[in-house]
Amino acid sequence: MKKAGFYVLGILLTVCMLFSAVACDRREEEETGKNTYAVTLSATELTLDRYQTGELTASVTENGEPKDVAVTWASDNTGVVTVDGGKLTPVAEGTASVTASYEGASAACEVTVSDTGMRPVLELSESSLELVIGGDSITVDAEVVYLRETMTDAEITYTVKDTNIAEVDADGKVTAKAYGETTLTVAASWRNVESEFLTKSIPVYVREDVVFDVTAPVAEIYTYAGTIDQQEFSNTVTMSCTATSGGNEIAQEDISWKSSDTEIATVDANGLVTAKAVGEVEITACYITPNQEYVSAPFKITVLFPVVDKTQEVSIDIDSSLASASLDASAIFGKDTTIEKVTDSADETVNLYENGGFVMDKLTVGERVMTVQNPDYGYKITVVVATKILRTEEDLKNMQTLGGMQEIKQTVAGIELTFYPYSGYFILGNDIRATVSVDKEHTYGAKTNGHNGYRSTNVDNMGFTGTFDGRGHTISGFMLKNGGLFGDLSNGAVIKNVAFTDIQLNGSQATRLRIPSENQS
Repeated sequence: MKKAGFYVLGILLTVCMLFSAVACDRREEEETGKNTYAVTLSATELTLDRYQTGELTASVTENGEPKDVAVTWASDNTGVVTVDGGKLTPVAEGTASVTASYEGASAACEVTVSDTGMRPVLELSESSLELVIGGDSITVDAEVVYLRETMTDAEITYTVKDTNIAEVDADGKVTAKAYGETTLTVAASWRNVESEFLTKSIPVYVREDVVFDVTAPVAEIYTYAGTIDQQEFSNTVTMSCTATSGGNEIAQEDISWKSSDTEIATVDANGLVTAKAVGEVEITACYITPNQEYVSAPFKITVLFPVVDKTQEVSIDIDSSLASASLDASAIFGKDTTIEKVTDSADETVNLYENGGFVMDKLTVGERVMTVQNPDYGYKITVVVATKILRTEEDLKNMQTLGGMQEIKQTVAGIELTFYPYSGYFILGNDIRATVSVDKEHTYGAKTNGHNGYRSTNVDNMGFTGTFDGRGHTISGFMLKNGGLFGDLSNGAVIKNVAFTDIQLNGSQATRLRIPSENQS
C-alpha cells in the first residue's frame, strides 16, 4: 500500500512540474512580445525672448520603429511658458520644463524665457500722404515687426482725425474728401503687448487738383548772344505752361514764374529766361488759389559759356630760361581782346592762364586741345607745349641739356658703360643752317651711350625718348660726328616733319642722323 502511495505521489509531482514549466514559458513569451516606446524632442534646451514664440516637435518610436501618433504636451510652469500642440508661448521671465509623453514614455525640454528689452515695432508703407480732391486714394500697409520678423497675428486698426477731409477703411485705404490737413493714426494689437511703438500717426494733405505742363524749346542757353564763326548763340529762352485746376484750364495771366537762382538766370512774368552766368537753374510755374500757392515740377535750364572748335594751332615754349609764355589774343580771335582763361581738355577745372601769361608749373609738354576764353566766348584750339622751340644752331646743340639729360653708369657684360637718357618735346621754329665753317674743329656730335671701341651700346629708354617735330622746316650745313644730332634713339622716340640737307658725316656714329623705322612718325 505504501508503495502504491509513493507511486501516485511521484506521478502528481511530475504533472506539477510540467504545468509549472509551461506557465514559465508562457510568461516569457508574454514578456518577450511587450511593445517598447521612446519619445524624442527637436530640442532639449531652448531660450525665448519675452514676446517670442517657439515650437517643439516630438517623434515617437515603437520598438525602434517610427510611429505616427499624437503626444501629450505639458509645462511644469505655465506662469513662465505655456504649450499647445508643441507651440510655446512665453508668459514671463523664468524657466519651465516642457514635456511630451506617450504610453509611459516621455522627453523634456528646458525652456528659458528672458526679457532682452526688444519690443515689437509698427512699420508703415508711407510716412505722409498727399492726395487731391476728387476721390484720390492711397492704401497704407502696416505690419508688426519683432526680432526682424513680420508677425502675422497682429490686429491693425486705422482712424482719421478729421473725416470731413479724408476717410479710411479697415484695410488702410485713405480717400480724399475736401481741402485741408488731417492725421491718420494706425494702431496694432499683438499678444497683449503694451508699447508706444505699436502706434504711429502720419500727416494727410488734401490739395486741389492743380496740374502743370511746363516746356521749353531748348534746355541750354549761353552767356553770350550773337554769331561766332557762323554759329548762332542765344542767351534767352521762353518757357510755356499749360495748367488746369479741377480739370479747368488756368488763364495764362494767372500763372507766374520763379527762378531758383537769379544770379545764373532770371525769368520774367511772360516766362522769358535770360542768362546771367554759367551754371544750372530751375524754372518753375506758379498758381495761387484762395487756399495756397501751387508750384510745378522744376524745369532745368543750363547756362553755358559759348565755345567754338577752331582749326588753329599755336606753339608755346616752356624753356626754363624763359620767365613766361603767353598767347597772342588778337591772332587767335581776330580782334582786339584779352585772354581771361585757358583750360586743358584733360582738366577743364584748372585755369592755366593768369595775369596775361601761362602758369608755367601747371603746363605739361605735348600736343593738346585747349579752350582759350576771352570775356565773351572761347575757341578750342590745338596748343603745342614745347620743351623748347628750336630757332638757332645753339638751340639744336643744347637739346640734350634742355631735355634733362642724365649721366647713368651701368655695367653691361662686365664692362662699365655710360648712358645719356633724355626726353622732351622739341619743335623747329624755323629753318636752321649752321653758321660756322665746316671743318673738323666745328663738327658736332651729341653725347652717345657708352661703347666698346666705336660701337654704341644701347639699352631700352637710355637714349632720346621724346618728340622732335620739324614742322616742315629744314636743318642744313652741319658736319656731324659720332653721336649725330640726337644721340641714341630709344623705342618710342618720334622724329617727324623735318628735312636734312647739306649734311656732312664725320665718324662712324654720324649716321645717327638717319631715323630707325620704329622711331619714325
